[in-house]
Amino acid sequence: MEYAPPAVPNPYTLLSQLPPESGWFTCLDLKDAFFCIRLAPQSQSLLTFEWTEPDTGQQLQLTWTRLPQGFKNSPTLFGEVLASDLATFPQEEYRCTLLQYVDDLLLACATETKCQTTTQTLLSHLAEMGYRVSWKKAQLCRDTLGQRLIVKVHH
Repeated sequence: MEYAPPAVPNPYTLLSQLPPESGWFTCLDLKDAFFCIRLAPQSQSLLTFEWTEPDTGQQLQLTWTRLPQGFKNSPTLFGEVLASDLATFPQEEYRCTLLQYVDDLLLACATETKCQTTTQTLLSHLAEMGYRVSWKKAQLCRDTLGQRLIVKVHH
């Protein structure tokens, strides 16, 4: 298998695709994203490895059945599969913009109501496709993304 460098978009270029009327956002991080991608049975033999059982010293031959982290082509393969899965999400129907950056998704909508409705539909779509969302990192239907920094000045 040849190495395929990941096609990670420039964040500034990606964000320039947001329409100016976008004022409500949902940001989702896909949890254990690579492990959501099943490997085709004919590819599994390429990722066979030996494991020594620490307690018994027994050597086992194992194979990955999911896309492993650390495999040099995992980011590229994951990006292609996720893009294909997201292509079936009807973002035009909701008049929202959906951007993909590796395993992070940004949904941008014009109104809070539209963002809530589309976020629910997107979450259902992702679950149906076998993806899991990190609820700890999720930022749902916000008019501001990121962290607010508070600086305390001590005199």
